[in-house]
Amino acid sequence: MIIIRALRNTFCRASISTSTTTSFPQVYRQKSQLLEVSESCKIINQLPHELIEQSCNIITNNFFPLQENYKRIIPKIEEVLKNPQLIKGTIFQGQDSQSIAEQIYEMVILIVDFADKLNIGFLTGDIHPLTFNIIQREIEITQDVDLLNENLRKSLFNIGKQYKLPLNGIKHPDNENPRNLFERQLIIEQVSNELALDKFQQVFDDLQRMSKAQHLFAAQKYIVEWFPKLCALVQQEQIQCFSDPNKEQQGYHQYITAIQSEKLAIIALSELMKEFIEAAVLFHEEKTTLNCYQIRVTRLANRIGEQIMKQHLYEEEQKNLRRKSKEDIQKMIEEGTIPQDQSEEEIQNQKELFYKQAVVKAGKLLKTQEEKLRERIRNNRIYLAKYGQAMPKDIASQIGMVLVHFLVDSIKFRNENNFWVPVLVQGYKKVKQDIEVAIFNVNQLFLHHLSAGMHKDNSYFMHLDRALPMIYPPAKWMDTQIGGYYLKPTNLIRIQDQSLQEDAAKRANLQNLYDILDNISKVAWRVNNKVLNIAMQVWEQGGGIAEVPKRQHDKTYVFEHQIKECKSYEEKYQLLKKIQSQRDLYSLQCDFTLKLGVALAFNGCSKIYFPHNMDFRGRLYPIPPHLNHMGPDIARGLLEFSEGKKLGKSGLRWLKIHLANKMGKDKLSMADREDYVDQNIDSIIKCAEDPIKYQDWAQLEDAWQSLAAMFDYVAAIKSPNPEEYVSHLHVHQDGSCNGLQHYAALGRDVEGATQVNLANTSKPGDVYTHVAGMVERRVEFDAKDPLSKDHIIALKLQNQIKRKIVKQTVMTSVYGVTFIGAREQIHRQLKDKGIIGDDDHLQYQASIYLARITLDAIKDLFEGAHKIKQWLIKCATIISNENQPVSWITPLGLPVIQPYRSLNKYDEVKTLISNVSIEADAANLPINKVKQRSAFPPNFIHSLDSTHLMYSSIECLKQGITFAAVHDSYWTHACHVDKLNELLRDQFVRLHSQPLLEDLRDSFQRRFPHLEFPPIPERGQFDLEKVKQSVYFFA
Repeated sequence: MIIIRALRNTFCRASISTSTTTSFPQVYRQKSQLLEVSESCKIINQLPHELIEQSCNIITNNFFPLQENYKRIIPKIEEVLKNPQLIKGTIFQGQDSQSIAEQIYEMVILIVDFADKLNIGFLTGDIHPLTFNIIQREIEITQDVDLLNENLRKSLFNIGKQYKLPLNGIKHPDNENPRNLFERQLIIEQVSNELALDKFQQVFDDLQRMSKAQHLFAAQKYIVEWFPKLCALVQQEQIQCFSDPNKEQQGYHQYITAIQSEKLAIIALSELMKEFIEAAVLFHEEKTTLNCYQIRVTRLANRIGEQIMKQHLYEEEQKNLRRKSKEDIQKMIEEGTIPQDQSEEEIQNQKELFYKQAVVKAGKLLKTQEEKLRERIRNNRIYLAKYGQAMPKDIASQIGMVLVHFLVDSIKFRNENNFWVPVLVQGYKKVKQDIEVAIFNVNQLFLHHLSAGMHKDNSYFMHLDRALPMIYPPAKWMDTQIGGYYLKPTNLIRIQDQSLQEDAAKRANLQNLYDILDNISKVAWRVNNKVLNIAMQVWEQGGGIAEVPKRQHDKTYVFEHQIKECKSYEEKYQLLKKIQSQRDLYSLQCDFTLKLGVALAFNGCSKIYFPHNMDFRGRLYPIPPHLNHMGPDIARGLLEFSEGKKLGKSGLRWLKIHLANKMGKDKLSMADREDYVDQNIDSIIKCAEDPIKYQDWAQLEDAWQSLAAMFDYVAAIKSPNPEEYVSHLHVHQDGSCNGLQHYAALGRDVEGATQVNLANTSKPGDVYTHVAGMVERRVEFDAKDPLSKDHIIALKLQNQIKRKIVKQTVMTSVYGVTFIGAREQIHRQLKDKGIIGDDDHLQYQASIYLARITLDAIKDLFEGAHKIKQWLIKCATIISNENQPVSWITPLGLPVIQPYRSLNKYDEVKTLISNVSIEADAANLPINKVKQRSAFPPNFIHSLDSTHLMYSSIECLKQGITFAAVHDSYWTHACHVDKLNELLRDQFVRLHSQPLLEDLRDSFQRRFPHLEFPPIPERGQFDLEKVKQSVYFFA
């Protein structure tokens, strides 16, 4: 590798003055021009030492925060320049002070940036090609740079914030110095980490302005800890006020008992925590000792009382609104007209429909009214005097004082000696000569811990520092928190509260899993430049095709303030729908531009990596969220393998088949797929050569992946020797309803295995079409039978049952879809396709009917799968009745613990000002029995499909095959598809040749020896070895 001691060029800021008229390099005049380090060094050396020293001190002391430094620094340098002797005889003589200050700032920043890079090592992409023309010149930069480095580096080392990817990318990473590449990876992580910290500070400042900083985790932790005791004291007070109020309680008993004790406790703790946070911020910003930080008792009592008064008013008015809502529902039902010529059943159905419509309509109105009321009370826009039931202010303050008294008794803190000590100590403070007021002294150690905890809260935003792909191979997994990125710990298992599973994982030997994660994370990718260029053009032309969102809103844009002008409920409803669609578009725009932005940033890097972790079932996921191969169609189209492979004869065939698959022809035989491409080759070539003019590709479901395949296939067939063409494209082999494939294998179900392509056939089996056919036959039967209870609805559904109507229900049946879920899925399809017109009632009845017969068809077709699913549910029921989570160990040794817990009655306390989660440790919550039962079958199947993926990845590594995957879709180079197909079939057979259900039942029995689990359902006669000969098993 040639080590270039050369100059780094940087872009100048757009805000630089364009009025420069001297011989100083004219690069400042345009944003796109470059400033050379050598020229900067020469100019700096000619300036007086005093000017440079003072300028550097100003930059050092005012550099952060990065977003605002520029506008602060320039005026301060201008102040220095008021001494005309400092620029006399220099090239700056005659220029205005602002222009000089700007130029000095840019030169200092540029040189220090260069000096830092010398310390950690250049990448060749840091050097702009224009600088190669002056490398031959004898530029004595060493002395200049070293001198500046010595003077500035210590104080401005954090200039590393300026580092980004090299200006010209990293086109040949294998030829770079590995240390330099690794150092740059660390800098990228550090930059994104600092951006996350800036974001956290922004959010924290906003929370403080809104008086909601108590919602930070550090504050919530203490609120949760103190809540039970305070709540118990409030409950005791309420009981006494109910039964036998004393003289003091007589004044406030009717009010303190009108609000739930949980809400009173949360209000008191939230207001107290605001006081603590103000102190903690002072502690952090001013580094004060806060030996005597004090809270005035009356001020705290009044603040608590004010919030209690608002809460009381809100609840009273809420009761009135809900009472009126019930009256509105009854009125709407009474106003509904029902034709008299209908049958009794139809009349009853019509009444039910009226009732549902009235409830929905009134519910939406009630929600809007409650939100308006909430905002009016929060913002003090409601006059308490107008409401006779409002709480008097003196009574509110009295209740506030009662709660303050309880706070003193209930909140304690564990000190450094592990003793519980009071957080608040009562005292008095003299405010005038003869006047003392009651105050609380706050424990200093507590404030120190709160301050430290608040600045750990930035962990909520630390996902931002993992938002980028990596330019250096990810760190190997060594523990449940060591792997992936280098600077920050990354969780191996992505689950919100993973303490139980993480503890189990730490006790298990997961080295095989770590190795698999490492291998998949080490797969090198790059951005597909052709697809990126077209995506940019589509976006610049306004979007709106190929799932690229429209770049601009339409002319009928509406604003929220227009809601108040609506004259009817229907008008308001339509306006709200429009506002929601605008929000949805904005969300899509943000998501798309994030993906495009990451692709543009890493476009010049020929190797990027996606570190992976897993969910609690063992399913693998890339950690960078915005651009990765598990993303939507545009994300997959934008990525390709970094390493290219020659197609060879089989690779050319598989590239053609892959193209047909992406064009929606994956239900044809292999030969027919190849024929489809041949028959449409003219259109494919046009799309590949000019995708903007010929947009047939944009109408496809997988538009961007289709376009990427078109680019690659056309380039191959137009090359001198297509079989020698080097392809970087990822070619996919997808399972056929993979969940049902695992069920069929578990049950050795002959009929089910045929439908999901475990057995070889001449054409791929399509389980969705088969189920649609079964449903259609049942509809025809009911339509011909006038005595059938479903006769009328079946008549309306004749010849309208399409594959799409049942597809989602069939797909999710393996994942435990309920009847209600199936009905909603089918109702959505009926509505989208306009089947049975626009009659909501008929569509609803039709969805009930179709959901029932679709689930019956699935049960009949996959009888073995249904029996196994029911067996799994029964086992989960037995375990959850013991108030224990269902758990098992995957064939690769990963312990799986289902995380579903029930919410106890204190899980969330909602008040007007605050919603607080009370139970901090999910492991202490009771088991959610329903979720434990219903989720077990799909979770168990997911743990098997993840094991199959991992088995396959191990074999691919052994055979030198590039392997990537999206759950049940396995990817490799076109030339290796035949090998991949062979080994993934072998590994599926290997997996299901193990006694999976027997091992599962034995593990349950060992864990619960006092319980009896049902016998495993009888299996069918399907021979697993047939999977190895099945062409369409994965295809």
